[in-house]
Amino acid sequence: MSKRKFSEAGDLVAVDLSSLKFSSPLEGMDNAPRVECPKCGRRRKYYCYDCLCPVHPTLHPTDIRLPLRLSIIKHFNERNGKSTAIHAAVMCQNAELFEFPSQSPTSLDPKRTLVIYPTDDAALLSEIPNLRDYTDVVVVEATWQQSRSIASSDALRSMKKVRLANHKSVFWRYQSKADDFLATIEAIYFFYLEYQNALAGLVDSDAAPYSGELDDLLFFYAHMYRTIQEHYRSNPSKRFTTRAGRPDYIKYDEGTSSANDAVPGGDPSSVHSAGEERNCSDADGAVKD
Repeated sequence: MSKRKFSEAGDLVAVDLSSLKFSSPLEGMDNAPRVECPKCGRRRKYYCYDCLCPVHPTLHPTDIRLPLRLSIIKHFNERNGKSTAIHAAVMCQNAELFEFPSQSPTSLDPKRTLVIYPTDDAALLSEIPNLRDYTDVVVVEATWQQSRSIASSDALRSMKKVRLANHKSVFWRYQSKADDFLATIEAIYFFYLEYQNALAGLVDSDAAPYSGELDDLLFFYAHMYRTIQEHYRSNPSKRFTTRAGRPDYIKYDEGTSSANDAVPGGDPSSVHSAGEERNCSDADGAVKD
């Protein structure tokens, strides 16, 4: 098994973002200015989420090579700036984004493609026969209501569905779903982690268990999480709406009282999700200028 560092809550496990092995320091993005996208000319802080290209290529990973080619199918109603799956499209050599329903991947072999989607007949990666035969994986970027139409579309209907083991999300945006409803980039990361460990578990395998080779997938996600945590820790008077059951989402220093202490869970009618007040969770900037 992989010796990754995780935090636990019941039977759910969340990756400890501070333990990941990034090829670039997160701190390098702290003071990154907005610059013009080399393709469209719009000013972006981290990357251009419309052109899917970096604007600070020396400050973050840009050439991740995935063991299976990744196709991201994003519902057209999902805002690019809020999408975490776009992180993979920006940083990976072999990841491509398609907008549903106007676009779909046409070069995929249904018999050699996996879809990350928890249908009743979805299997864990460790349960899939001939796992080495697969060359592609598809992930859906949409709300759960929107995702059903994508997963059942003609393009994906006949493809093998896979589900992930239980993992706890550390996503900051408010939602009423349980903690095992992952942000899309978390699902992508855990898929490749479980894929590597499943290969390592095969009887005739010489593959090693996962040991951080693709931690860079969570680079932007970890940076945004870190920025949000630091923003609220340094401003304990600011209130926010937590994810359901997560009143302790912000890791305040011991002994620090916060505005949220007075109203457990926050008040959705009057405050923002963690990170929303200054657009921390938007790809266009962790801190608005």
